[in-house]
Amino acid sequence: MELAVFCTKLPGHALPVLSPIIKKIEESGVVCHIHTNLYKQLYDILTRTNLQYQTFEKSLRPEVELLVVLGGDGSILNAVSLLQGKDIPILGLNLGRLGFLAQLSIHDANQFFESVITGKFATKSRSLLQVSTSDTEQSPESNLALNEITIQRVHISSLINITVWIDDKFLNTYWADGLIIATPTGTTGYSLSCGGPILEPHLSNIVITPIAPHNLTTRPIVISDEKSIRIQSDLRNPKFKISMDSRVYTLRNPLDIFIKKSKFKLKMVDFENITFYETLRKKLRWGEDVRNIS
Repeated sequence: MELAVFCTKLPGHALPVLSPIIKKIEESGVVCHIHTNLYKQLYDILTRTNLQYQTFEKSLRPEVELLVVLGGDGSILNAVSLLQGKDIPILGLNLGRLGFLAQLSIHDANQFFESVITGKFATKSRSLLQVSTSDTEQSPESNLALNEITIQRVHISSLINITVWIDDKFLNTYWADGLIIATPTGTTGYSLSCGGPILEPHLSNIVITPIAPHNLTTRPIVISDEKSIRIQSDLRNPKFKISMDSRVYTLRNPLDIFIKKSKFKLKMVDFENITFYETLRKKLRWGEDVRNIS
């Protein structure tokens, strides 16, 4: 088997935990592709092993069978761009505090290691959103989002009005700080903090959530992900911002933004004994009430 390992920034406390995992990978004979940033941080450990490894930077080689991401949800979102359409599943090992995508704590990695390196694991697909614009020169180079796409004002002190059509049918003009278009995966992120609903990751929906709407009767709406969305920002503002997960771009008006479900789906390693409901309870601390303590 060949696996790749990616990390945005490795905290110091993770190094002692990683050493035995690297040792197991070495003993198993697995070929390891290590991102250049992580390689620099692990250099002292790697030079003391006989691990078969090579480095990569911007994209994964086609022979890679699994991408292991060390970090929180932000690291997984950054790792999506490395796939570049390749059908490679992702396993997230959480080094952070919250994290819905990275199901496993790095301290639990050994428990699942054997099934992972032998390829005996199941996967579940996550939908992504795809962005295009009426001006191809302004279309973002990396145009996929796993969590959400956000339209926001450039100047902090003013509102932005954002007009939305669904399948070319007028929905609303939002006066707000911005607008979030979230996948089911993204409903536990920014959309949730703005009052949006939580959806199970496998559902075929998109959630449109206004950010601090000026009209208090304006509420989030759930639509089918088979529908297409067209957005136009306030033409009185020459510029506005669009973000796809953690990537932010400033675009110029006049411009139409088109959002739809991507044909490409992300595969995440799935463990039957870790349910979405369990993750919600743990991460959001549901049920932590003195009345539930016997």
